[in-house]
This record gives sequence, structure tokens and C-alpha cells, in this order.
Amino acid sequence: AAVSPTPSLLNSYGVAGVPGLALTGLTVSAGHTGASVAKMGVVSDARLYVGSLDYHMNEEQLKQILTPFGVVLNVDMPREGFPPKNKGFAFVDFATPDSASSAIQGLSNFEVMGRKLRVGRPHHLAQSGASVPGFGLAQQQQMITAQQQAAQLRDQQQRLAEAQQQLAKHTAMLQKQAQLGQLAATYV
Repeated sequence: AAVSPTPSLLNSYGVAGVPGLALTGLTVSAGHTGASVAKMGVVSDARLYVGSLDYHMNEEQLKQILTPFGVVLNVDMPREGFPPKNKGFAFVDFATPDSASSAIQGLSNFEVMGRKLRVGRPHHLAQSGASVPGFGLAQQQQMITAQQQAAQLRDQQQRLAEAQQQLAKHTAMLQKQAQLGQLAATYV
């Protein structure tokens, strides 16, 4: 049975308790930055690898295929080339591990767009035998720190661009004043 991803449900998956981290609806935020709940608070057993995708499939199409098995929180579909096409695989985060297990059972070798899907747990989990919550606390904090640094860099770049615009305006104004001064000097 599908479970609606509420903040209290997602907090039970380990999002709560991270210093500076707050749930707002379905978005995790820390300071000026945010990250999807799917990447921050989902139990790793709720994350799936879906392979052998048609290269023209998009995230929304894949989400439509997966939604009957439960609430899909995130579809991470890497792309490459120009125009960008998916690389033939995706990582999908469900709201619950049961939904992910149902999708594995229901979609393995299921044919979509002429290709048989490969659905399973990501290899790093299968190899390690891990069943710990998604990203550990240290990884969550590192991700938050990286996102905060990226936001600060974007803010600095914005301020620099604004300062360059102001400098260009001021320089143009000084040049006009100098021209007016030269013009006035010729009439004196």
C-alpha cells in the first residue's frame, strides 16, 4: 500500500535530528539552500536502480511506470550528449522500502519501449549488505555544507555581477563628465 510522504513520516526515516535541518512540506532546507527529501531522508532500502531504459525516456515517463507501486519521491536520471539523452539507467527513491520491493517484483524483466527493464537495489547496497538509512548523518551534513557553499558562491557571483554593472555605469558617467568638461573648457 502506498504511503503519502508527510514530514512526520519522512522524519521517521532519519531526516530529523540533523542540526540546522528543517522539513518544509516535502523539501529539506538548511539556511538558504534546499535538497529534495528523496536525496536526504529516504531509507536506502527504498532506493532502486532501474536499468536498460530507452535513451529517449524521461523522468516523468519512468515515474508514471513506477507510481502504481507506491509514492515516488525522486527520479535521478543521468544525461549526456547533445541533445541530452538519458544514459539508460536511473535511481529512484520511493517513500517506503515496501514500495521499492513491490516495484522490484513487479517490474523485473518488464518490457518498456522495446527493452526489458532491470530493476534492483543499487550495487553498493547489495555488495555491502547494508540496510542502514540512506545517507548517513556525516554524508547528510557534508551534502548540506556543500549546498551551502554552492549557494554562497552563487550569491558572491551575483554580487560581483551587480558590482561590475555599477562600475560600468559609473565609468560611463565619468567619461561623459570628462567629455562635458573638455567641451566646457573649449568655450571658456
